[in-house]
Amino acid sequence: MSNLGKEPKQKPVAMAAKVITDCQDLLAAWIVPDSGITDQTVLNDLLGILDGPQARKALTAQDNAKARLQDVCEIYNGMDGFEPKTAPEDYLLRIVRQMYHAALGEVTQD
Repeated sequence: MSNLGKEPKQKPVAMAAKVITDCQDLLAAWIVPDSGITDQTVLNDLLGILDGPQARKALTAQDNAKARLQDVCEIYNGMDGFEPKTAPEDYLLRIVRQMYHAALGEVTQD
């Protein structure tokens, strides 16, 4: 499967960072005393950025990532009561448990 001609997917954090950077750049230009940018213009431009397609895409991507993490948690919780019978099963269960806790942002000492 080739990725030719496809735009690479941005991660939610990078998308949100772009929105923040755009706002910072706008404010940096406006704060200069003789910039000629009016308060109304900067407010309209900020609203355009914060309510624009880039911000909406970032929020949608973040919501999708949260949903995927919730799926991970549900799958892990569905394994409740599983008892590994072999060493490889025990090892895999430890790895799955670590991934589950990583998805929750927790640190484990397995």
